[in-house]
Amino acid sequence: MKHSTLLHLLLIVLLIGSSTACKKGEDDPFLSLRSRKARVEGTWIIDNWSEYRQWNENGFTMTERRDIADDKINYSLEMPFDSRQFEGPVDVASWFITKDGSWDRAFEYREVQADTFSGGTNKRVLVTTQLTRISELGTWAFLGKGNGYKNKERLTMSVTNRKVTTTNISERFAVSATGVLSSLDRQEGSNEEQWKYTEGEKVEIWTLTGLKHKELKGERETNAIGQTPGGGEIPLNDLIISFKLKQN
Repeated sequence: MKHSTLLHLLLIVLLIGSSTACKKGEDDPFLSLRSRKARVEGTWIIDNWSEYRQWNENGFTMTERRDIADDKINYSLEMPFDSRQFEGPVDVASWFITKDGSWDRAFEYREVQADTFSGGTNKRVLVTTQLTRISELGTWAFLGKGNGYKNKERLTMSVTNRKVTTTNISERFAVSATGVLSSLDRQEGSNEEQWKYTEGEKVEIWTLTGLKHKELKGERETNAIGQTPGGGEIPLNDLIISFKLKQN
């Protein structure tokens, strides 16, 4: 009986020790039998992404917000004498992380606008679509204990390649008396910009606030070098990003 009791006490101590070692972020599970690397790797869908950037450009403060949720994007850019806002569908929002230390991330969303023009019995509709695709890839690694963080609570994402492709489509339609649309003409043009970095030249540091089976939460908050809406680099006054990833 005493031997059995001692075994039970030993098992409880081991479980408590394991849970303390496994739990890093505030939303981590109490106990997980899978390693942190095994829980990080995989093909992730970006379930929620909230991004706030602020920087100075030519003496003026610029503020950009990007929120992705429920397969939609809400975007705003506030400038001293102008602003831009839109809401559109998100076609791609994925993040692929491998055990061997590589990763790639992709966003693709659309901004669609329709304008109607009438002249006598003629009715025309102009539909303009801007398709934006942002793709990045690089390497990643866990960070050790330090600066108030636990071992493997944070990870580095070194960006080695970034590409922004913008496609603009403009199509005119004639509208019949019964409301049927007939295409009159269509124009399409694309612009692509690409940046390449050496290993360690552009590094993101992410704090993992929750790392569960098929769910990953993280955040990034820093004063750093970032991208303007056009993709160029500029010192940021503020950068705050939080996200939640899910696996099917």
